[in-house]
Amino acid sequence: LLIAALAPCVLAKLYAEYVFVGLGCFFWHNALNVVELGLKLLLLCGLLIVGIDLGRMVAVVFITGMVSGVLGWIVLRRRVGSLHLAWDQAMFTRFLDYGLPSYGTVLIGYLNLRLDQFLVGLVLSMEQLGLYIVAVLVAELPMKVANAITKVLFAHVSGMDAGSATELTNRTTRVVFTLALITATTLLVIAPFILVWTFGPIYLGAISALWLMLPGAVMFNFVQLLYSDLAARGRPRIGIQAGLTSLLVTLLGNLLLTPLWGIEGAAISSSVAYSLSAMVMICGYRQATGCRLRDLAWITAADLTLLRASISKRWKSYRS
Repeated sequence: LLIAALAPCVLAKLYAEYVFVGLGCFFWHNALNVVELGLKLLLLCGLLIVGIDLGRMVAVVFITGMVSGVLGWIVLRRRVGSLHLAWDQAMFTRFLDYGLPSYGTVLIGYLNLRLDQFLVGLVLSMEQLGLYIVAVLVAELPMKVANAITKVLFAHVSGMDAGSATELTNRTTRVVFTLALITATTLLVIAPFILVWTFGPIYLGAISALWLMLPGAVMFNFVQLLYSDLAARGRPRIGIQAGLTSLLVTLLGNLLLTPLWGIEGAAISSSVAYSLSAMVMICGYRQATGCRLRDLAWITAADLTLLRASISKRWKSYRS
């Protein structure tokens, strides 16, 4: 009941974050998350002293969610002026036309990332499910490269002309794809140490599934970045097509391969599903922009020069 009561504050925080993105105020967009996570960490450290149980954990989630949601709207009100409820039928219609496909994409995307775990739990033992969840948790690290950029990309693309937006998205995708490849390659080597150090030696049984999921995790960066671009251009429906493709492969693949090969079969299904979803998204993006495949995948010397100059500029600004 407490978590259900928290839903309005969670939504308020999310809405405030997106308004800050629209305003170009990324400081407060990130600050809300820092406040929430920092407060949660502080309260959890307190629980280590007084003792942890389910009720106290729920209370921590409730308090941190409430504080970050209220803080978001207080800051937002100071930035944009008074906020009041009002009904606008025209805007509501526009929101539905754009929002329903977007919500469908988000819902399907959530199922894509979690359906495999439900199916593994149905087919295999809870012990195997635990190993698989840990494998997914670590294998998703290459996806996090794009996670940090999608909202910023969306905000910039929505305010650009088509040619400039395409150039920005292509360059961003090339850099992110390269970073994701580096992250995945590093994980191939250090994943056993991460599993042992973080979860314990018993979780080394997840290493094969983790390795098998890495190609799909790298490809999933295309899904996130290109969907952010297309959604900013008013074309969110392509996300539903890519998501449904992935969902179908995840469902059929897990039902066929998981009983045969265990969590490794589930990992293969997920990796193939993510990759096919990326291919559908790439095809949709190329159709919309006319770009070439190599414009999205292969980082160039000009990209490295621009990246180095940007990092140098940020570093000098930080030092000054």
